[in-house]
Amino acid sequence: MTRTSVFCFGMVIFLAGCMLNRLASKVELKEPTFSYLRHEVASLDETKVDVNFIINAYNPNPVGLKNVYVDYALLTEGSQFLKGQGLSLKLNPAGDTEITVPTEIVFIELINSLGPLVERILLTGDYSVPVTIKGVIYGKPTLYDDFEEGTSLLSFNWEFSRRENIPLPEQQIKNIMQMMLKQKIH
Repeated sequence: MTRTSVFCFGMVIFLAGCMLNRLASKVELKEPTFSYLRHEVASLDETKVDVNFIINAYNPNPVGLKNVYVDYALLTEGSQFLKGQGLSLKLNPAGDTEITVPTEIVFIELINSLGPLVERILLTGDYSVPVTIKGVIYGKPTLYDDFEEGTSLLSFNWEFSRRENIPLPEQQIKNIMQMMLKQKIH
């Protein structure tokens, strides 16, 4: 490699890093918000169902994000009931982005988590689902706007775990349990 090509390669790397930093420092970045839109069944067989959850992501920032991915699993009562891999986390600048979250629901895993959940609801009267979300976010983040794009020179890999209590519709669950009891009696 000649000195000129080494210099040119070094300048490309330097400028890519500068663009990323310039885009990131343009504004004070705000956290995006996410909301559920709908779901679609992609496939179904005797052991599992593949469902695509469609989420809206609103990014209030004038810069977008791409080249970031997520692997995740959701657990309740110690049993996994949802999982997915390679979810592309792309956010358009200053607006909405529809994100498809591919999810695999394995029936035996779902059944294993439902039994203890129903038991806890009956014993405690707590109509919420404790959900643990585990995952890893990874990639080579790229910030962009209408005029320029800056890619990080370094890849990253960040593991996370978070616990949420998801409220269930109490009256609907009570109605379902009453219907099940009535059917069992007859």
